[in-house]
Amino acid sequence: MSAAFRGLLPAAAVFCFPVSAAISIGATGYPRTVLLALCSLASSAVLLAKVIWPLIRPLDTLDSALLVEKNIPSLSGKIAAAVELWHEIDKPKHNFDPARLSAVMKDAAEGLSHIRIGEVVRFKPVAISFFILAGVLSVSTLAPACFGAHRDSFASFLRPPYLPRNESFKLVRVSGDMVVLSSSDARIFSAFSGTMYGSPSLTIERENAEAEVQPFKKIKGRRLAFETTVPAVTSDFKYRISYKYFDSPEYTVRAVEPPMIKSLSLRLVYPRHTMLLPDDRTGGGDLRVPFGTRAAVKVKSSAVIRSAFLKMKDGKIVSLKSNGETTASGVFKVTKSTSYTVNLTDEHGFSNVAPPEYVVESIPDAPPRVAIISPRSDLSLPRNAILPIRGEAQDDYGVSRIFLSARISGGGGGSLIPIKTA
Repeated sequence: MSAAFRGLLPAAAVFCFPVSAAISIGATGYPRTVLLALCSLASSAVLLAKVIWPLIRPLDTLDSALLVEKNIPSLSGKIAAAVELWHEIDKPKHNFDPARLSAVMKDAAEGLSHIRIGEVVRFKPVAISFFILAGVLSVSTLAPACFGAHRDSFASFLRPPYLPRNESFKLVRVSGDMVVLSSSDARIFSAFSGTMYGSPSLTIERENAEAEVQPFKKIKGRRLAFETTVPAVTSDFKYRISYKYFDSPEYTVRAVEPPMIKSLSLRLVYPRHTMLLPDDRTGGGDLRVPFGTRAAVKVKSSAVIRSAFLKMKDGKIVSLKSNGETTASGVFKVTKSTSYTVNLTDEHGFSNVAPPEYVVESIPDAPPRVAIISPRSDLSLPRNAILPIRGEAQDDYGVSRIFLSARISGGGGGSLIPIKTA
């Protein structure tokens, strides 16, 4: 039994390993049919020689005895000797003592009485053969998955039909015209319906250059879906998808630069108390302005702007309005020192890379400083006397009005007296 079971191992290996290799390399059509036929014939021959023939071949009594002794070493030399002596006794003239045959038969019977079930069935070789056979089948089934094949590829490879059908297919989906960032990769996708046994190819045509052809790769887990990548696209090109007699229409891939800031201008409207006139600045976005200044930003881009915004250091977003052209504008109020970036998105959805950061410094408005120059100390004056007072007032943006707060001792509330500024 164990010998017959071990005979299954080479039969399984002869069939499974070539099939796994064929799945891994993507064999289809007639090569698949021929391979299956050869593997089936070779496996059948091994099964016949190693499994079936040992079970059905005719055996005489002596052959059976020798086979028993081979599998049960404790009976070695006993069963075969008894059979040979039994054959001699049937001859008309025999030259041996019948008592010897009786002793040999007794010895063989005694050996048979001590046989253990494990010596007859031989569980260990059968178990080892079973696990090796399971390993061969598992490796053959799972190995193609290491090369990108689907987990059901082994079963699909064995299922009919075995003769390839006529190819009839239709291109149902394609990437079409594309716009990519300059120096980035262009991923091109195609999908077919129907029946096809190979993979299409991509034909690339660039201006003043020879056509290039590169293969598509099948997308794992998707039927008749393919993709390929054109690396580092720096110039425009046209492409088409080809398979045998089929050619798709031509499509265009454009390489564009990401949007960039060509110019940035600011109109600054200062708070009223500063008495500063509005100021127009160009050449950059850094600011050092009084607290409360309104900054109107106008950005000009190298490409048509779909959207734009300012991103402050604290995460606040200030939207910029675009008129669908290359300019965008918006306003923000300076309330603290911070920084910001100008973020642009063009009509193709590409954004400016690593936008520059501009610094904003808010200058606080310091309170005015007042000092009385004269009189410098307390004075005693007669009633109705005139007291000349001289003072000084300073402010970082200038003084518009000055008042003197005076109160007569014992005379009730005080009063504000306007003072002329020199």
